[in-house]
Amino acid sequence: MTEEQILQQSVFTMLATDDKSLWIGQGRVFAKLDIASGSITPLFKLPEQFENAFVRTLFHYNGYIFIGSTDGAYVFNIATQQVRPLEHLSETDVHIYQNNVKSFALGDSNRLLVGAVKGLYAVDISNIEALFNNNEQSFTNEKLLADLNVWDIDNQQGVVDLATDKGLLSFNLTTKTVVKNKRIQQSKYTLADTSIIDMVKDKSGGMWLATKTDGAFYLSGDNYKFYNVEEMLWEGMDFRITQSGQLNNSKISYG
Repeated sequence: MTEEQILQQSVFTMLATDDKSLWIGQGRVFAKLDIASGSITPLFKLPEQFENAFVRTLFHYNGYIFIGSTDGAYVFNIATQQVRPLEHLSETDVHIYQNNVKSFALGDSNRLLVGAVKGLYAVDISNIEALFNNNEQSFTNEKLLADLNVWDIDNQQGVVDLATDKGLLSFNLTTKTVVKNKRIQQSKYTLADTSIIDMVKDKSGGMWLATKTDGAFYLSGDNYKFYNVEEMLWEGMDFRITQSGQLNNSKISYG
């Protein structure tokens, strides 16, 4: 089996919107998996001109699945099964990393936040139904932050937590100001790589953080408490945190 065949058969992301099926990104294909039968129905395939492209993140909102890939973003209408591009970039944004989409979250005023390998963007989705009827019209977008590698986004009442290559940041959507969370930096632990590649908030306001090479950390909602998950400090491991309502048995899965 070639490297390309392995890539295109690999599942990089899954999303559940009910208990009967899973939306999956398998290589360059966006598909639906029937849990009972195990059958997979392909629904959309990334354009062939993008070599080694794959679907890397999925996000559900209000009857639509937003698809982030290594070569752009798309949106799928569940009711009609139509797909169209989600233009998160302006005409002057031409860097390939700006089009490598890693994360989505709801922003303010009917806007979708889009995190890429290079930048954070906002897309107006208030008229998304009309745009499906007119593919020649593009989504209105705005560049919020230019140079960050945005792995994950969490929006709580206008203050957005960003897991990035520069660490954990807070971004205020109103003032457009960025503040770095220095709790790990000011602790007794030292990170070989500042990247935070995944995060999950729990009901108490605490935050689980996955680093690129230094294991997992827990930031309590109480600023005076701080934990390092020492048994998971595996050198060179790419950690990801999985959430299903809350952490399964208070453990972190990685891979």
